[in-house]
Amino acid sequence: MRLYRCESFFGTGRRPDPEPESWVWQGLAASGGWDAMGRWFVSDVSILPWYARDAGSFRIVSIEVDPDEAEEWRVSRNPEAGRFSRDEENEFFVPRAVAEAAVPDEAMTAEVGLMVSAEDGASARP
Repeated sequence: MRLYRCESFFGTGRRPDPEPESWVWQGLAASGGWDAMGRWFVSDVSILPWYARDAGSFRIVSIEVDPDEAEEWRVSRNPEAGRFSRDEENEFFVPRAVAEAAVPDEAMTAEVGLMVSAEDGASARP
């Protein structure tokens, strides 16, 4: 099963190094947001344009995972993660090691870019 993540593409597109003295980073650490950053993936490519619009400049990363393991990470099975979910059935909250093994997917980045352009063009028509 292939999982995808739309990343805001600033610099590396991964979690930036923390700034321990910053109140923003301290808040992220205290809330658990720092640990959650970069671990949200989806299986349904048709919803990637929504994430791409939210990210602004973006890239898609992907990873092939065992379907049985993926089921364990499905957000609908994790009530804590579900509080922050847009789509519990199609989102996966993966372990950090899995997230960090994802690789840039240039073909999917291009495809999602075309999907966003097509949708934006359709909505701009009278």
